[in-house]
Amino acid sequence: MNTRFSRSALSLVIAASGLLLTACGGSSGSSDSGDAHEHEHEHEHSGRVLISDSGSTTLHVFDQAEEAFETLDDDAPANGSTLVLADNGLSAAVLGNNSVYFVHSGLEEHDDDHDDDHDEHEHEEASTIDFTITGSSVGPVITSRGHFSVLADGETQLVPAEDIESVTEAETFSAAPQTYPALVLDEATETMLAFTGGSATVYVDGVAGSTTQTCATPYLAAESEHITLFGCGTDSLYFISQEGDFDAIDEVDIPDGVTSWPSDWITNGDEIVGYDGYTLIQLDTTETTVGDTELVNVTANNVTTMISSSYAPGLFCSAAYATELSGYAAVVSSDGFVYIVDTDDEGGVQRIQLEDSDPSTLLCGDLSLAPAAEGFVVADDQAGQLYFIDAHDGESFHIHETHDLSSSITGIADMVFMHAIEGGEHDHDHEH
Repeated sequence: MNTRFSRSALSLVIAASGLLLTACGGSSGSSDSGDAHEHEHEHEHSGRVLISDSGSTTLHVFDQAEEAFETLDDDAPANGSTLVLADNGLSAAVLGNNSVYFVHSGLEEHDDDHDDDHDEHEHEEASTIDFTITGSSVGPVITSRGHFSVLADGETQLVPAEDIESVTEAETFSAAPQTYPALVLDEATETMLAFTGGSATVYVDGVAGSTTQTCATPYLAAESEHITLFGCGTDSLYFISQEGDFDAIDEVDIPDGVTSWPSDWITNGDEIVGYDGYTLIQLDTTETTVGDTELVNVTANNVTTMISSSYAPGLFCSAAYATELSGYAAVVSSDGFVYIVDTDDEGGVQRIQLEDSDPSTLLCGDLSLAPAAEGFVVADDQAGQLYFIDAHDGESFHIHETHDLSSSITGIADMVFMHAIEGGEHDHDHEH
């Protein structure tokens, strides 16, 4: 079981904080503090931004440590390819034109016993690996407990994210023709959730069991330590507890005043939130023990008012959870602000202005948001800026550094921030 986080419940309370925060660095480049501690912090948490181009097959990489853009030697399979970050943050899948390529960041997993004199610049360059998945109908691609899960011609191809550079073939889960990538519930017992024949069904060792739920139009999957979540149309949301024997599928009740579930959902392995338009829905997971049985309950909370009670935001364009400061969710809005919600300690909302963005002409299509270890990466295609936002050493969230986007980028189609995510490798053993 993934033991990245120990919290079993979330608490959200409306609070009216939220000062307009300013950058700690200059308008371009890294923070102007020459302090050795600051340099060590940047060394520890730096990563590489991978960008797919809407107008070409070029894959662009911004190396945060080097403060420079480069392009990969190999192209994406199509203009505007979709990017999916691995659970451990060290690689990404690139989907386009019924093909999936894989990019390795060149970075390494966190090592608590690393040599302090180790040079970040010794990392290899980002590159595509030799293994690809192709077919007549390929996609979507999701992540599931340490794997990329790829729907390809009605079957699920599972690609382990760990040691992806050495992958030569995928593991095929070939239950009845599938309509959405299968989810790994427990690798040790080969327990999967498959979407076949208009239903979501639990399979064990390739055999369908009795645990099933009607699901004609699956459209999302999100996982935390305690649950596996999936959606069936915008009016049905279900979960399976990771604490038992996968013998029950339960429905999540939609909050009062909400007519349909959001179309987009994100997770960092602990918290899960859905968003679209002007709506932000957070799932509160609680556990109770009855005898030897652990019961999991999921409550959906409409937390939009955490922002709207203090501000008048524009459209919610994208959302993300920080991967180490895992209680913080960010929403980038068409009004040119990033709203950061503390979902863990009743800390309210912080608002950060994207300094070079022009809200009078800004569209959601101009903005991209990706999670980082202690914050977030935001790109404004219109302004040509890349913002790094963090909250290290007990500070409030702030713009830590900004960089000009490469002039060779026609337009940002998708963006992920490749960085080592602690605990993202997942423990594959499931214990009941």
